[in-house]
Amino acid sequence: MKKISLKELKDSAIYITPHLPILLTKRYKFSLFSALAYFGLFTAISWIILIIILAVTPLKEYVFVIENDEILEQSIRINELESKIRFLRNEVEHFASTERKLKYAIILGKDDSAKSLTKKEKTEIYDSLKKINPPQKIKRKEGSVLTSLFMMVEKFYTYIQNKNEVYFRHPVKGYVITNFDPLHGHNGIDYGVKSGSPVFAASNGLIIFADYTSDDGYTIIIQHNEKYISIYKHLSVNIKKQRDIVEQGEIIALSGNSGYNTSGAHLHFEIWEDGKVVDPQTLIIN
Repeated sequence: MKKISLKELKDSAIYITPHLPILLTKRYKFSLFSALAYFGLFTAISWIILIIILAVTPLKEYVFVIENDEILEQSIRINELESKIRFLRNEVEHFASTERKLKYAIILGKDDSAKSLTKKEKTEIYDSLKKINPPQKIKRKEGSVLTSLFMMVEKFYTYIQNKNEVYFRHPVKGYVITNFDPLHGHNGIDYGVKSGSPVFAASNGLIIFADYTSDDGYTIIIQHNEKYISIYKHLSVNIKKQRDIVEQGEIIALSGNSGYNTSGAHLHFEIWEDGKVVDPQTLIIN
């Protein structure tokens, strides 16, 4: 095969013959280097025109994907929604756990429901709610009449507790504004008190539930023995926590207006005996 020299390549030409019926046929002759020069110039001019069009017209939004302010704002919104979804999922899991604990607390207060549990299930529920360490006794100074009277009352209280008897006191310092009416769905009594008023344990016992529920807000349930439980609803703050052992008259919470089933600041108080709701005013000693 014969090699083409640079001189021959330089002397070579390109002929263009347009075929137009209305005009005379004419041939155009271009040298190879001239054709390459024209092609390069045409390409450069085309690129310049394209860059100008993309710079001054909205065509760039259809040709290139550019992360503008709107896309960045949408990305931020998506991240916020994902964060809210994670928060709501955690809240749902917390409420599910709370409802399970509330169910166990009600089971322990109902004699007929407790009978349906196996011995192993009862043991597991009690082990999860009971506190191992016993409450510490408060040391009192001897020698005063008030102390002697208090010790005498304490001995009498210990005696009646040993006889498996439970006596209740008012859980707040206030007046009853709504009486016991189970036929209309009111399973307790309501005390008219300001939000933030101290709430006391109506009797000695073990706190088997202390958490937030959607309907009743912050709620505390105290098991006093195998016969009685007391329930305190719509609290603003739970001071005591689950598994705490409390004494009668000890502050366990502050009253409030939490939960959906409330229309104002008050304390809803219930007492259950052998799994059946009873009128608290028949058991409270004034």
